[in-house]
Amino acid sequence: FRPATTVVCLSVLALRQAGDLYRVYLPLTLCHQNVSILIIIGTCAEGWVSYQSHCYLLATTSVTWSKAEDLCKAHGGHLLVLNNDYISKIIPVRHNYWIGLVERQHEGQWSWVDGTDLRSTPMFWDKGQPDDWDYRENGEDCGQLHGSERRKRKLLNDAECTQSYRYICEKRA
Repeated sequence: FRPATTVVCLSVLALRQAGDLYRVYLPLTLCHQNVSILIIIGTCAEGWVSYQSHCYLLATTSVTWSKAEDLCKAHGGHLLVLNNDYISKIIPVRHNYWIGLVERQHEGQWSWVDGTDLRSTPMFWDKGQPDDWDYRENGEDCGQLHGSERRKRKLLNDAECTQSYRYICEKRA
């Protein structure tokens, strides 16, 4: 951190998502003299979003659940563990995302990839989920966030692990 006093011009550009792109609108520039500013260097790598001492990567490519977990590990993290409702509210409703929720040992026994106790985290299962869709053992064993237009947010769903979806990585800042 480095305090400074100088003439400062601040340009603000607001972004709005349009499909898979972000569109710039409302450019605004403000200039003031003798302004004290605090320069903060970000803790997350380029392309990652910072929130409550964690960094998040919202992938735009689709892969299987295990490939998504491998890619997150390659970045020094893991698939998202939902500790709050923040992420499920800010990501686009129209896409499904793999998260770090998985049924590994026994049917109906879900766990987080980082070992976080499932009972210590809020659960936002969609209505009727998890349902193991065709009711076969090892049918839908991977967790995803999927859209709910009526609620304008993401809810948990169980899905077939070999399907390809976008994914969300998480790591400590």
